Amino acid sequence: MTVRSRASGFAAIAVAGLCGGCNTVTPAAYSEVASTRYLAPNGSDSSGRVPYRYAASADWRSYDKVMLDRW
Repeated sequence: MTVRSRASGFAAIAVAGLCGGCNTVTPAAYSEVASTRYLAPNGSDSSGRVPYRYAASADWRSYDKVMLDRW
């Protein structure tokens, strides 16, 4: 194999990798989920990868015990 054919093969692979890496898919909106009404738009995610957030309104200070399960 010559140096030129090796370099052109490497360049073709690099271009294909760059084209595939730049492809983005818009995340699917949540639907038919029981907790959908509790989801709110996620304003802190500028990438758009986490479109919704869930904030539980639990008062963690009222708990004094922890239960750990082993799988």
